[in-house]
Amino acid sequence: MSSSDEGIDELFRKPIFDLEFIELKLEMGLVEVPIKLTEKNADIVNYLQNIGSFDEESETFNVPLFIAHVLLKNNLCEIDIPYFKNLSLALRYILQEQNNPTLQSLPENFLSLLKEKLELLKYINKSNPTPSTVKDAQMLELFLMDLIDVRLSKLFKILRAKEVRNLKDVLTNEELLLYILLLDIYKKWLEIVGMQK
Repeated sequence: MSSSDEGIDELFRKPIFDLEFIELKLEMGLVEVPIKLTEKNADIVNYLQNIGSFDEESETFNVPLFIAHVLLKNNLCEIDIPYFKNLSLALRYILQEQNNPTLQSLPENFLSLLKEKLELLKYINKSNPTPSTVKDAQMLELFLMDLIDVRLSKLFKILRAKEVRNLKDVLTNEELLLYILLLDIYKKWLEIVGMQK
């Protein structure tokens, strides 16, 4: 093995950007989401009131997603966001993205919440699958990959064109981190191939 091959192997063994991705996973789990309890349990209500906020009018608690995740898996709550409860609403955003040449704004925490919905459907399908939950999981996974592909393609066009205006308005938090990392890699790559000083 040549010394350049060894250098490449060593490069791929290094944990590139590990810290940023760990922080991203933490941030995704800490986003606050509105939930409604499906069962009124005094202990759970007291716990949620201590860690989150409660809106009496809508009867929703705002809690970190990682807590909602546990409650969802135990069928103790539902996330009170229309596109989480009704996937056809989420698919509208995805189709809108596919049909427009520029990046479209997505609801706050859209990717995190759809990832959570997909995990929930997969969890349900392991123990109690129904034709509906199996179909929804397959459809959501395909549409999420399509959304990511379309948005990533548009992101690369922005990178090449060096158009940075209003990116914070249209990128999700997950995509903003990806953009920053890609921009750094892209600049370094251009320097290596002699296209930029």
